[in-house]
Amino acid sequence: MIMLLRHSLLLVPVLLFSVLGCLAQSSKNGPKLTWTRSIEVGKGEVVSGERKFPAHVITVFEADGPVAIELWEKDLGPLAKEITGKRPYRAVGVRLPALGEAPLTILATATSDKKNGNAMLSLAYLQNDSTVHADNGAQEKVSRDLAIRLNQALVQTQIDAAQKELAETMEDLTDEQEDHARSQERMSDANTDLEKNANRQSKLQRDIANLQGEISGLERRFAMSNDPKDLKKLTSARKKLAKEEKELSGLMADESKAKGKANKYQEDMTSHSEVSDEHSKSKEELEAMIAELKRKKDAIR
Repeated sequence: MIMLLRHSLLLVPVLLFSVLGCLAQSSKNGPKLTWTRSIEVGKGEVVSGERKFPAHVITVFEADGPVAIELWEKDLGPLAKEITGKRPYRAVGVRLPALGEAPLTILATATSDKKNGNAMLSLAYLQNDSTVHADNGAQEKVSRDLAIRLNQALVQTQIDAAQKELAETMEDLTDEQEDHARSQERMSDANTDLEKNANRQSKLQRDIANLQGEISGLERRFAMSNDPKDLKKLTSARKKLAKEEKELSGLMADESKAKGKANKYQEDMTSHSEVSDEHSKSKEELEAMIAELKRKKDAIR
């Protein structure tokens, strides 16, 4: 039982990793989105030590040997006392009502058909470690039903992997949309600051022009009167002009910085929009893939 639990705990992450690898290459190789296969049961053998036992052979499509074994372990787990060993794997205390009331021992091996990208799973049904279970034809049906379940389970891992990728894509899309909104808000604030700056600059420029005219008149007046009162007015006007020219210079510097920020926020918005479009496209493709994979799973009979 401890060994069975260990296999069960390891199954999900290993399967997901394998299928995610398959999905990562989906643009070139797979997964296949339609079911065009036929479920058949062949004849073979399982070698255990020096003995050879007759076996039923089934195909788990789009899988390799280790994945096929993991799927088999997960499917058989609730029905077996324990699953141990390797080459062959040995499930003991298996209760399959279709094959009788007595618990069975099932030996299993899996090979990878690398050319076609499939796995061949060989299953020998035994009464015990040395005696073959009498086959009255029920073993073939049990094996075929198992093949259907394993192929459906394999497609479900493809669906799970695609759904996981879809969830991550939607999260990335939401992040990009939020970043776009923040950049847009910042750009709006920068434009508001630029508008206020421009209005203030415009007023200062008018005031400076008026002060320059006023100073020219005061300079002429003082040159003619040499009156200390006229000098005081001239000095005051010059100080005010210097103050406003300094403020104008600061506003021009602020304007340059604000324009730089606005341009950056515009670039950020463009970048976020482009990435959002990519995520949106990926989202639509993944949703379509998931729908196709669900139809594919339903077609396995």
